[in-house]
Amino acid sequence: MHKIIQIQGGPESRSSGGANGHVPGNSHHHSHKRLGTSATSTRNGSYSNGQFAAGYNSESESSNDGATDISQLHHRSRSRGHHLKKKMECRKVLANVLAFSIPIIFPTVHMFIFHHLWGNLKTPVDTRHCSCSCWDTVFKGPYETGVAGYKHVYFNSDGNTLKMWIITVIGVLFLYEAFKRLFSLMFNRKLRWTMGILFLSSLHSHYYAWWGHWNYWNDDFYHMWYHQVFFTITELISSVMVLSYLDSRQAVEPIPMLVVCSIAVFHTFCSGWDQFVFTVVQGQGQLHQVLRDVTLMMTDIVHAILSFHEIRVHAARKGVSLLSVLTQRSHLTVVLIVTCSMYFAILLFP
Repeated sequence: MHKIIQIQGGPESRSSGGANGHVPGNSHHHSHKRLGTSATSTRNGSYSNGQFAAGYNSESESSNDGATDISQLHHRSRSRGHHLKKKMECRKVLANVLAFSIPIIFPTVHMFIFHHLWGNLKTPVDTRHCSCSCWDTVFKGPYETGVAGYKHVYFNSDGNTLKMWIITVIGVLFLYEAFKRLFSLMFNRKLRWTMGILFLSSLHSHYYAWWGHWNYWNDDFYHMWYHQVFFTITELISSVMVLSYLDSRQAVEPIPMLVVCSIAVFHTFCSGWDQFVFTVVQGQGQLHQVLRDVTLMMTDIVHAILSFHEIRVHAARKGVSLLSVLTQRSHLTVVLIVTCSMYFAILLFP
């Protein structure tokens, strides 16, 4: 029996110091050792039942807090996305409204300037007793025929009237679309300001071209028709290239800018030789002629300067000299073709 107890006691019984391996109070000693072992094992990573439950609860709370944080992040992300979408829609609507107002502003300003310059010099119209025998009254249908009384607008049903309607509608549509793109890029902070300035500076030239063609057809006066057609076409080519680079995310290439610069320089010399010197430099022009020629000249000068600036920016971005860009064979060829084409056109249609 003593042997069995000794064997069951193991090394602890042999180290207890007793002859039979059993000493009073030894069970308490074993109990303390077990507790010490349990505490040591707990410090080494094991958990007692209470500590395991506390750890599980803390992990559950952390998991719940993490889920709450993720839910809040998703909610904030959705709110931010909804706010951004609403902001983009407001910008789009505002761009459309402003673009729609431009074709209304232009004729309003036009009529105001004309009335201010010549309104007081004209004889007032007697709207009760005046008549117009040059109106074919076709658009009045059966309601009016023969010599008509006063109307705010008279227009006959012929080919020239159709042409005037066509260029007016096309001009309004292009003006609206161009300004819608301009305002949209500006509100989204993606507008290239140099191209925006070039576009805005060309508005007077295009409006003047529309008004010139409109009056040529309206008056059947074609003495300067081809001369005006030349300037209109070249100005449209220049503006198309300017509009294509309104977006600052699109890198500007040197060839389109060389075309714009070549057209502007040629216009400057041609206009100066044509009428600028006579009306402005020599002071022989009337007020409206001086304003017209100065504005047209400034438009060409601004186009030449800013397009050349964009070529210089392109050279700096590529890390090459400006001279090396300008002297490339393809670039020189473009400048030569554009200049020679305009020179021959102005000779054929003076």
